[in-house]
Amino acid sequence: MSDHTRSLADLLGPIDQQEFFGAYWEQRPLVVHRGQPDYYRSILTLEDLDRLLLAHEQRYPAVRLAKVGTSFAPSAFSEDISWGSGAFTSVIQTDRLLAEYRAGATIIVDALHRTWKPLTLLCKRLEAELNHPTQVNIYLT
Repeated sequence: MSDHTRSLADLLGPIDQQEFFGAYWEQRPLVVHRGQPDYYRSILTLEDLDRLLLAHEQRYPAVRLAKVGTSFAPSAFSEDISWGSGAFTSVIQTDRLLAEYRAGATIIVDALHRTWKPLTLLCKRLEAELNHPTQVNIYLT
């Protein structure tokens, strides 16, 4: 199944949409157990997330850290980088980010649908089906 064909029904199955809207939507959480670890591979993998965090120059607040309900100050894992007469502010320093992660912090990537095309396409499709805004935040813990 390609990124273009993912739909609400694909995400909910084996629960049908009627049951979802009647028993879950705005009422209680739904966890779908599939036993298929690669089910979402066409949308996002841990390898994709590694590339996003390590190979691209990510910045705060798009990437944040938290531990035991407390957010880290941006200076704990980012820095400003001088460039000509200006600066790139709050650039994530992956060595510090990963050190905090290994020490038990959660990496939060907000609004990943804005920069990762498969998630962009999924959100647009879901917005059309639900007539409701969608977004994707990732929590790596």
